[in-house]
Amino acid sequence: MDSQKKMALSAMPDEKRHPGPFETSPQKSGNTGIDLNQLSFCYGTSPIFNNLSIAASARLTVLRGPSGCGKTTLLKLCMGILQPSSGSITPEHKKPVFISQEDALFPWLTGMQNIQNVAGFSAEQVKTSPLYPRIQGFLERRAHQMSFGQRRLIEVARALLVKPDLLCLDEPFNFIDPPSRALIQEVLMEPPPHLRDVTILVSSHYDSDFAAPGITTISFDGTLPVKNLVVSVKS
Repeated sequence: MDSQKKMALSAMPDEKRHPGPFETSPQKSGNTGIDLNQLSFCYGTSPIFNNLSIAASARLTVLRGPSGCGKTTLLKLCMGILQPSSGSITPEHKKPVFISQEDALFPWLTGMQNIQNVAGFSAEQVKTSPLYPRIQGFLERRAHQMSFGQRRLIEVARALLVKPDLLCLDEPFNFIDPPSRALIQEVLMEPPPHLRDVTILVSSHYDSDFAAPGITTISFDGTLPVKNLVVSVKS
């Protein structure tokens, strides 16, 4: 599934893309978080990050800041979709999954088919998803017959079934209803046992997303190139 999404991403002009393959060294169990060491990246001649070094050891980290500040670029760098011009990101991950802002379902397939055909799961495996009670009512609809929020729930359910070691979600709560938003946040903050060691990075414009105590936040101020970021933990 993650490779399908990576192939679907359209490159910006002069975007320096990772040549692949996207498989890297496996992450040690419990080794969650991200560590950026002297990271630099440019789109063509426009620098986005300049010798940036930060460390966030949390299992779930939220990237906050205005549009165009570098949040999505950082997610793609962590995924290995983009290649830094210098510096490094650790730990490396063997099974990263990226959920973009754009719809990534095949519109002519049902929700169940989008999970089974793309990710290779049986119907019984789909029923084990923590989001199954919320999606079972529209799993047999074709994706083009669903609302955007329903399609987003299918994407998140599919991603969780893959059991990634890195899960990146780019503005996942845009255009979805409050109950669905609350359910996804609950699943990500209090995950099933097989997701306990997963590093989760979420970009968001809104302070109301993941506002619970203990959530680690990386704050962007909107200035480019990004040289410094503030890492904080909500009390």
